Amino acid sequence: MISLTHLAAKRIGFIGFGDIGKHFAEILSAELSQAECAPAELIAIRRNIAAIAKPELCQPLACDVNDLTQLARLKDLSVDYWVISLSPDAMDEAAYRQTYLQGLSNILQVLNQAEQNARKIFWLSSTSVFAQDQHQWVDESSETAPTRYQGQVQKAAEKLLQSSLIETCVLRCSGIYRSQQHSLLNKLQAGQLPANLVHEYYTNRIHVIDVARALLHLLALDASGQAIDAIYHASDCCPVLNTELYQWLSETWQLPLNADMQPPSRRVGSKRVSNQRLRDSGFEFSFPSFREGFSQYLDSHKPSSRSGGDS
Repeated sequence: MISLTHLAAKRIGFIGFGDIGKHFAEILSAELSQAECAPAELIAIRRNIAAIAKPELCQPLACDVNDLTQLARLKDLSVDYWVISLSPDAMDEAAYRQTYLQGLSNILQVLNQAEQNARKIFWLSSTSVFAQDQHQWVDESSETAPTRYQGQVQKAAEKLLQSSLIETCVLRCSGIYRSQQHSLLNKLQAGQLPANLVHEYYTNRIHVIDVARALLHLLALDASGQAIDAIYHASDCCPVLNTELYQWLSETWQLPLNADMQPPSRRVGSKRVSNQRLRDSGFEFSFPSFREGFSQYLDSHKPSSRSGGDS
């Protein structure tokens, strides 16, 4: 992985500063400090700056992407890079469109009017832009024909990004998880993971720390003068069948799957996301598979035993 010292003294505007932004700031600050380099200047932009973790590592700026008056202040910021990582207020199509399409449109309208352009915009997208469901491998050149609104909105956002007067790079993330929480582990502990499944499908994921590290890696590559591609996939090295994952979790935590639970009948997509392009750029994963990521959770959370209803 390329040294982050190429980002010394760089100014980075991070729009939508949440968990990814927090890790981004921590990793960047620690490496530049260790190398005794000039710190980068990180501007953390979000609606509620009181919720910013590690405010000492960044310059908080309150701004709502759906308010053009507030966004106008971004025109006066001289930055080297923009990172845009938005999250909808609700999990429905209207909220998705409001955030990823209207919000991005507003941002681009403002940034396109800036007197001094940044070197590049990095946009966090999603592998939901793919609809493949026959266990195929997909890479950055694979067809994107999503059938669900989540993927359709993300695909439309990627297209909208092309109207930017600043060069762009899209990082498509698969399912982002964290060491301190994961729905599958919570369900297993509660006895809510079924032992019997109607459909077998591949799942793809990436640890939130590796999302932040991938962003930093690509920024540093660009800052070093190396050419980077327009799209990368941020997904770990181990797509895994849901049946294999459930069994591994059960055996590792020594908690049984629920044999009495009615398995879900809904058919979901099944694809395997290739991260070859990102790895070819020199990136190395801290959590190359679910095993490393979930094991870190296991190290700090002792499973509680339960009885009744499972076998």
